[in-house]
Amino acid sequence: MGKKQIALYLIIGGTAIVLLTFISSIFSFIGNHPWLSFAFIAIGIGVFLLAFD
Repeated sequence: MGKKQIALYLIIGGTAIVLLTFISSIFSFIGNHPWLSFAFIAIGIGVFLLAFD
């Protein structure tokens, strides 16, 4: 296995760990602040509907 392949695996693995941590913190935030998270979800749906209209 070459150095480039090992480096690529390390980058992909590190990115996956960062994404999992970020996603878990988002779910934790949603669980702790239901009204604020509902507002963010409503804003996101509104932006999505406007973008794909």
